[in-house]
Amino acid sequence: MITPRVVVRIALAVAICAYAFTTVLPWLMIVAYRSEWMPVLIFLGNATAGDDWHTFLPLLRGTPGWVVGIMIAATALLLMGGALAILGSPVGPWMLVVASALTLVQVVVLHADPAYGRIFLASGEAQDWLAVAVLAALTAVAFGALRRPGPRTPRQSLASRPRAPTDGA
Repeated sequence: MITPRVVVRIALAVAICAYAFTTVLPWLMIVAYRSEWMPVLIFLGNATAGDDWHTFLPLLRGTPGWVVGIMIAATALLLMGGALAILGSPVGPWMLVVASALTLVQVVVLHADPAYGRIFLASGEAQDWLAVAVLAALTAVAFGALRRPGPRTPRQSLASRPRAPTDGA
């Protein structure tokens, strides 16, 4: 039987996979450029809107290594956290929180780079902030809709609790 909880989990899985796919291309292009994997770089460049990786050359050269590390870590945490959240693990949503924070740091640092503003129009920058908002919403859904309700046990008052046997002293 398909319950609303199952529908939410399937929708969350699709949304997280789609978002994770969008986070892979930028850092994969940077790694391919710095490793001089030209066939991979050309293939990835053809997948971009301009069909040419040369457009991104200032970013490929200028993005600090620690930002690339943040990009990779955010993608990995996003995929692992999403999988764990979908499976009902209480750790999954927290991994999504960390992935959201790392993504926010990445967006702030990239937007501070003047080359980013020259390559992407204002619509591209707005799209980055929208992506951060979408990731925050996915995290909220993972926390709210996927938490497991705890067992419901009636509370006992102190007077109604059974007493431990005493020695009679």
